[in-house]
Amino acid sequence: EEVRRLYKKEKDRKKAIRLLAIYHLMQGKTPEELAEFLQVDKSTIYRLIQRWNKHGLAGIENNKKGAENQS
Repeated sequence: EEVRRLYKKEKDRKKAIRLLAIYHLMQGKTPEELAEFLQVDKSTIYRLIQRWNKHGLAGIENNKKGAENQS
C-alpha cells in the first residue's frame, strides 16, 4: 500500500509510472503483462525490478543513462 500511496502523490510522470509498475508487480502481474500494458520492452521492466531490488525507492529516480550501473 505504501507504493500505491506514493504513486498517487507523485508529480513526476515517469517516476509515477515506475511506482505504478512496481505496485502491479507486487500485486502479481508479470513483467511481460506490464511491458505490454505500458507499451515498453520487457527488458525495461526487468531493469526496473533490478533497480528496485537493489536500491528500493531510490532506484526508481530518474537517472542519466548508465547511472543505475553505479554502486
